[in-house]
Amino acid sequence: MGEVPKMATPRKTAAAKPVADEVDNSENAVLSFTSNPDKAEDRRVLFTIDGDEYSVPAKFGPNVTLKFMNDMRKHGEMPAVLALLEKTLGEAKVEKLLDWDDLTDEVMAQIIDQVLTLVIGDSAGATGK
Repeated sequence: MGEVPKMATPRKTAAAKPVADEVDNSENAVLSFTSNPDKAEDRRVLFTIDGDEYSVPAKFGPNVTLKFMNDMRKHGEMPAVLALLEKTLGEAKVEKLLDWDDLTDEVMAQIIDQVLTLVIGDSAGATGK
């Protein structure tokens, strides 16, 4: 079994961020946001197993980090980590990873560390503060 490869270059696809529908600067203003149902997601390959690519979003919104923290608080570390892997890699890929007979604690730790670094690192700068 070889080393887990470093992250590859992100793939480019169109992505749009939700924006406020109307701007009202009054004290009683209610912000209203609309999701973009046609949003395409940039992804980057995090690792491969036997030539099969496992990719994650190139950018993570703060909602992913907040959901992870909330899952940690409610359910504990391992369930939160597994939920995060499913959110980032996709359920089918996580199932395939967990079924891989050559999966070791070291490989799993490397994958989790990289995902956590990307999720927490991306959200840390999301507020612009």
